[in-house]
Amino acid sequence: ASLNDSSPLVQRYATEALGWVREEHALQSLADRFKYYGKGEMAAETLLAIARIGHRSSHDLLLSKVRDNDPAIRRAAIEGLARVGDKATIESIRPFLQDGAPSVRLATAFALTHLPDPQFTPVTVALRQEDVGAQARDYLLEIGAPAAQGVLAAVFSTNDGRARADLLHV
Repeated sequence: ASLNDSSPLVQRYATEALGWVREEHALQSLADRFKYYGKGEMAAETLLAIARIGHRSSHDLLLSKVRDNDPAIRRAAIEGLARVGDKATIESIRPFLQDGAPSVRLATAFALTHLPDPQFTPVTVALRQEDVGAQARDYLLEIGAPAAQGVLAAVFSTNDGRARADLLHV
């Protein structure tokens, strides 16, 4: 119900919350909301919520948006495809490691951690980047224990106290 609240802030937070808790029952409402907005900040936030849910029924929508002009929509689409878990699709997005937007490159690195022999270094290194550090932290927390060895290796390979603290915090 909060998706239709009179306050745009309530709508935004409701959208975000539905994604974080992976509320599959909200997928149709979120898909309708995304279609309504189509582009811009609210569309990107809505697609990101869909991406966080990561349900296989969203695969085609997410795949259709990986080449969108908006980097926030590309990021959400790639992130969602990672969670859907289709290995062939994930492998096909590897070229986005060269995308012009740091958030898209990081989402691609996150997606590639879902393949056999995952590499966590690009996600770990991104913790130190101001523009995508929070995004990297969220990815590492979501990955959980499998990323721990890479995070620990990064702790011991840097002389930067702040970087070590951030890595240990994760």
